[in-house]
Amino acid sequence: MGGTGVFRFCGETNIQLIVSKRNPAIAVNEGDPTKDYWGFTVVRREDPRGGVRSSSYKYLAPANHILFFQADSLPVMPSEYPNAYGKPLSYGTYLKFFEYKIGPGLRTNILLDLYNKLSLLMPHIALPVKLYERRKGYTGNSFETVLSGLSVRVDEDRSDNIEENFPTSGTLVVNGEKMKYSTYVFKKGKHEKYTKDEGIIFTINGQTHGYLSKSFFNRKGMEMNQKNKMDLLYQILLRFQKMEERVILMKSKDLMTFQH
Repeated sequence: MGGTGVFRFCGETNIQLIVSKRNPAIAVNEGDPTKDYWGFTVVRREDPRGGVRSSSYKYLAPANHILFFQADSLPVMPSEYPNAYGKPLSYGTYLKFFEYKIGPGLRTNILLDLYNKLSLLMPHIALPVKLYERRKGYTGNSFETVLSGLSVRVDEDRSDNIEENFPTSGTLVVNGEKMKYSTYVFKKGKHEKYTKDEGIIFTINGQTHGYLSKSFFNRKGMEMNQKNKMDLLYQILLRFQKMEERVILMKSKDLMTFQH
């Protein structure tokens, strides 16, 4: 899902480069004569033509064969700042997104706004992801870090950021459907580096697939006395809601609907 969900952000024709080579330790017993080669292709969107009503994605494969070449390694891994490339990649998969539209609010040092956004989108990240800032002209105390999911970040700083007796967790049953949840209440002013407008985020398999704005807690039926209203102004409640199959999620992970 993630590999295709990014296409619409890659420039006007959604171009993506994919280069891949199998781990030699895995391929050693294979009879495939190309097991030691790198395979590559380019994916792009083509406008509709010849009576076709919608655009389509196609990948480069002359005569229905993936192109390949031989090399011990490729110098595509990040080197020292500000060199985006230089260190060798001996095997694995390399994806390059061209003219990626990251958005104006995420163009600061990668360890700041983008880090926080990715942390929110993958609150229970299963595998480590390392982020490198290699764009020239950027400043910071560091230019690389390992991404931590939001749940880990909050737990690590719990004593300074979370109110006493939180987080709490439990199970909701709505129309016969069970949903697990965790609730966090931040101390005054401490939520800003973790969330912005998100009040309830919905996750499946460790990834955020949608959220409700914190204005949700001002809706009818959420009335509270004046003291609690003032408390809520200083404490932003964030709830991780683990959803089941009856929630319909979009590839872009910013839209969702519910099946009745």
